[in-house]
Order: sequence, then C-alpha cells, then structure tokens
Amino acid sequence: MSRIGIDIDGVLRDFKKSFMEVMRKHYPETMLVDELTEWQFEKHFTLSKKELQEIYWDKYCDAVFLEAPPIPGAIEQMWDLFEWASEKDYTLVCVSSQRPIGRHNSLHWLGKHGLGFEETHFIKGRYKWKKDIDWLVDDSPENWHNWKKGRGDEKGFILMDAPYNQHIKAIHRIKELKEVKGII
Repeated sequence: MSRIGIDIDGVLRDFKKSFMEVMRKHYPETMLVDELTEWQFEKHFTLSKKELQEIYWDKYCDAVFLEAPPIPGAIEQMWDLFEWASEKDYTLVCVSSQRPIGRHNSLHWLGKHGLGFEETHFIKGRYKWKKDIDWLVDDSPENWHNWKKGRGDEKGFILMDAPYNQHIKAIHRIKELKEVKGII
C-alpha cells in the first residue's frame, strides 16, 4: 500500500495567479514582471521577501489562498486519482507548507472543491521528506532538493512542471496530475 502526498499550491491551487492579481490591484508600482517565473518571488518585485510574505500571509491571505482558482484540470484529475487510489488500496495525503494563519483558508479551499483527503498535513516544505509517505507530488525546487538530501535520493518525488523548476533534472516530472498513475 503506497501513501502518496499531494501538495496544494502549484499542484492543485493556482497561487501564482491569485497572488499576481492582488499585486496588480494593490501594488502595481512594485511589479517588475507580469508573470512569476522564478521561485524567489522577490526577484519579480521591488519588495523584499518579508514584505511580499506580509502581503500574501497577512494583508491579503483570503484573496490569495481562499479565492485562488484551481490549476486548470487539477480538480477533475484529483477526483480521478481518488477513485484510482481506492481501487489500488493507495492512500492520498495532502502535504502542504502553510503558515498557521492561512491553514483554515487551505482547508476551506480543499473542501470547496470537494477534495476530501484522508489526511492533511501542514509542514514546512523543507521537512516534507520526513512525512510518512512513499511519494510526493510537488512543484517546489527547494522541496525536491530537501527530499533528495533527506531521503538520500529523489526516489518517490514527482515534480510538477513549472517555469521555476526547469533547472531540476528530475527522474519523475509531470505536467498534469493524471500522469501520476503512470509513474506509481
């Protein structure tokens, strides 16, 4: 029986889109680009990482996390994965890095989209490798590095393709969630 971890932002939820909408509306003078292409968001703005985190964690947490759209096709594909996992006796576990102030928004967002994971774990990205899971679907280049370092190799990590992780030469890279079934 495999335990498969699924990240939220960048895999299910389009955090980048909702965050950029907030920035366009409230902080357009700070924007250096129209699209996020780097993992370090501060490269795209005249604001520091701390200032940007205050915007999405504190000032506009609801707009960025609760009101964010899903990644196109992700919800339907996740429902399909739930059915597939139950047939295979696999367990799908939500594993996401969320600060305590935003966790309720993530839980509400998952519920709003009918994503009933058997378990939901909120843990800093650098520690996701420590969770009791066999696989992790995640978009973070940092989480990939931490998984590889913590577990000794990248076995079990499925990298969700994104502009900011192209430098990673992952064994398992997917463009859509439905591709998970062909790897596990």
